[in-house]
Amino acid sequence: MGEKIGLFLERLLLVLYHVMIFGILGLLMFAGKIGYSEYHKRSFIFPNPILGLIGIAAFCLLLFLFYKLRNIKLNFLVISLILFVISTVTMLLSMYGVGWDAGTVVDDAYNVAIGNEISGDYYSTYPNNMLTFVIYANIFKAAVRFGITDKSAVCAIAVVFNCILFYLIGLMLYSILKKSIREKWLVAFGVFLYFVFVQMSPWTFVLYSDSTGILFPVLVLWLYLVIDTNNAVITGLKAVLILFTSICGYYVKATTIFVFMGIVVVEFINMLRSRKKLNSIVFILIAVLLFIPGYKICDKAKVVTFEKTSATQYNSELTLTFWHWLMIGLNKDSDGTFNFDDAELSAWISSSDERVSRNKSEIKSRISELGVKGLSELYVHKLLINYNDGTFENGVEGADSISEEYFEDNVFNGISRYFLRPDKPGFIIYMDIAQVIWLGILFFAFWINSKDKSGKILMISLMGITLFTMIFEAQQRYLFLYTPIYVLAACIGISNILGLSRHKQ
Repeated sequence: MGEKIGLFLERLLLVLYHVMIFGILGLLMFAGKIGYSEYHKRSFIFPNPILGLIGIAAFCLLLFLFYKLRNIKLNFLVISLILFVISTVTMLLSMYGVGWDAGTVVDDAYNVAIGNEISGDYYSTYPNNMLTFVIYANIFKAAVRFGITDKSAVCAIAVVFNCILFYLIGLMLYSILKKSIREKWLVAFGVFLYFVFVQMSPWTFVLYSDSTGILFPVLVLWLYLVIDTNNAVITGLKAVLILFTSICGYYVKATTIFVFMGIVVVEFINMLRSRKKLNSIVFILIAVLLFIPGYKICDKAKVVTFEKTSATQYNSELTLTFWHWLMIGLNKDSDGTFNFDDAELSAWISSSDERVSRNKSEIKSRISELGVKGLSELYVHKLLINYNDGTFENGVEGADSISEEYFEDNVFNGISRYFLRPDKPGFIIYMDIAQVIWLGILFFAFWINSKDKSGKILMISLMGITLFTMIFEAQQRYLFLYTPIYVLAACIGISNILGLSRHKQ
């Protein structure tokens, strides 16, 4: 009976995932004819059907080249270090400061580092930014201790820190691909795809949770898949490590939790289908029993660390709960994206209970007003906002998205800035290349299946992040955290098409 239920859940996952990806690709093909938020729309050189065909053709050509060059012996560590240097130099030459929340966090971190006071009200309102602030404040403090006080210089050091994170993600991705795919040439293609699409993205030099948080989904997946054991004790220790890593990731960016959720579901299915149930039972028990205590411990540690770093006090009465973000997600006038009207509606209410009550009331009113037809249209618009941008909202405001230049234009940074800065004419070329790669990734990601652990986790993770951005605030950059996961899904999809996967329950 248990095995039948497990098999049913596997097939259900497969159906839901394929319906989701097929639906997204279908919507993207007609994106030009659907009138969603103009602010988030991008003007590509060609419509998506043409860009999509170019993406598929480009993937096939690259795969053919990697296959033909498969016998060339290369040292992966040396190649990865060369790519790391290339990406780091490119990011340092292209970097600029941004406004919005990222600018607030950087400014506060810098002020704390040089001994100035800041207000803690912003972080009481948006506690999800506490850990990101702490990370960059400590990097800046370390730079100041060495006598580096210029803001552009300390930000450059933080960008190098981000580049190191992205490099480590690439190493973990390499390990996961080797566990999932038989042929080395396809693994090499996956690493190359990650480098071009993710490691070279301008998001790498944006100092915010969208760049620091990208580590956690891959790290959790790496801990689960690469540390493989049949020992119940080691499984228990691994479960504790994965749990606390997931919770820490949640406090950097809440959406990172979906990989952990996928692992728990996979272990539950394994418990139903496998004769050796002990390891899965141990993992599930630890995940369930320790989650709330672990959450409270990490939450307390986060607040204490923030207060110590910032020399301010956290005021929970100011905190915007998930009801606020659900309310924003139902704002049809802004297509469920951030808007100042909803922000002000919640901000002017000083009592937490009263704010939640008002948010709930507004949510009920909006659902009633929208009805089934209105909700369907809203969710279609939000899917397009989230998925129809291979740059993931980078430089969406154009030249206005650059709040600080940091370094002047010169002969050394001319080429990289020409393509990676939204105030330069070459940015449209970057946008189209990114969209071509993105559509290619989505097409091949369709072909993953539920025969192995990694496939099931990837499906649950990608369905989770998609559902989150549909229900709550729509933002393309929220998907950027999962770009390494999308790359994995595309590579495993290709391996399934070619019959090169290592299926393992």
